[in-house]
Amino acid sequence: MNYQMEQKMKYLALFSMFLFLAGCYCEEVNERDLRSAFGRWRGEGTFSDAEVAKNFGRLNFEIYINRDMTATGIVGDAAIESADFGKAGGRIDIRAVLDGKVDKTKDCDKCDIIIRLEKRKKNVITGTFHLQSNFIFDYDSYSGDFTLNRR
Repeated sequence: MNYQMEQKMKYLALFSMFLFLAGCYCEEVNERDLRSAFGRWRGEGTFSDAEVAKNFGRLNFEIYINRDMTATGIVGDAAIESADFGKAGGRIDIRAVLDGKVDKTKDCDKCDIIIRLEKRKKNVITGTFHLQSNFIFDYDSYSGDFTLNRR
C-alpha cells in the first residue's frame, strides 16, 4: 500500500471513530426532563431538501409522550413501533423505529427516525427530524423541521 492510501485510510478511521463517538454521546433522560412534554402532540414537518419535499410533501406527526417514559404515535403513514429517549446539549431526542413507510404510496427505505425536541413552550414543541435507514450512519437521511401542538 502506498503512502497516500495509508494517509487516506488513517483519516477515514479517525472520521469513523468521531462519528461513532458523537453518536454515543447521549445522556439518560429522566422524568423531570420530560415533564413539560408529557401528553399528546400533533403537527407537521417539512423536509429541508427541495427534491425530497416535492416527492413526499408535508409529514404529519402524532406523538404520545407517556409518563412511563415511552412514546407511541404515527409519523406520516407509519406507526412508531418502539422508541427510546436520549439527551444531548439540552435537547431531548426520541429515537423511534417505524412500522411501515412514512408514505405508503412512495418507495422509501427509511424506517428509523430521530425526533429532536429543541424548543418547548407551554403548548408548542419545535424541532428537527431525521428519517434514516439506520441509527448508525445514513449519509442520505431525510431531514426537516416540525412544529407540534399539544392536543
